[in-house]
Amino acid sequence: WRFVEIDADLSKLDSESKHVMSLISPANTYM
Repeated sequence: WRFVEIDADLSKLDSESKHVMSLISPANTYM
């Protein structure tokens, strides 16, 4: 199913982007 793949990619992308943001600016981990 496409929706499942897209959802999985979005969740992975979201977690990775949060991780990168926390590395760039630890003070903005809430974002």
